[in-house]
Amino acid sequence: MKKKTFAIILALVLAFGAVIGGTIAYITATTDDVINTFTVGDINIELKEHEINADGALTTDETTAINTYKIIPGTDLNKDPFLRVKAESEACWVFVKITEENWSTKLTYTVDDGWTELTSAAGTGFKVYYKEQAATTADVELNILANKKIVVSSELTKTELEAMKTAAPKLTFTGYAIQKENVADAATAWAALNPSTGD
Repeated sequence: MKKKTFAIILALVLAFGAVIGGTIAYITATTDDVINTFTVGDINIELKEHEINADGALTTDETTAINTYKIIPGTDLNKDPFLRVKAESEACWVFVKITEENWSTKLTYTVDDGWTELTSAAGTGFKVYYKEQAATTADVELNILANKKIVVSSELTKTELEAMKTAAPKLTFTGYAIQKENVADAATAWAALNPSTGD
């Protein structure tokens, strides 16, 4: 009898507890998600120049091919290599390396305004110039040669011209770019690029 009474009391307590437990309400709240999307910065450049026609005049057609020039004493050569920093590029250090091969002192050019020579990077037969370029939302073209010309001296001799037939003068341009953020100066930027002298 005692066991039966105890069992009934226990069942009533459990039932009462379940009813009480079922009626308890909590005050709650949930926030909206905070979604962080991380994008990657980028730098894109290209080196181009305009083609020349049969008369040596610049056309509007861009090329990465090699233009061929006839050297005539006193006749300037039209040449307009340029670096294009593409839209959506981050702020960057931009470099151009100009390499001269079989180059004559009677063929001259001037680097365009805004470029600064990085004398610590110069090597045998080449020089390096740089610019600081801000982040851009549109393509930016950076001319390399002032007046888009190579000046040919009128004092070139027949002997010098003959020598150029066997060892043709060559001028090579190579472009580089590296982020500006967290890179203190042009010398540090060039060292970080670490281009080989054979580029």
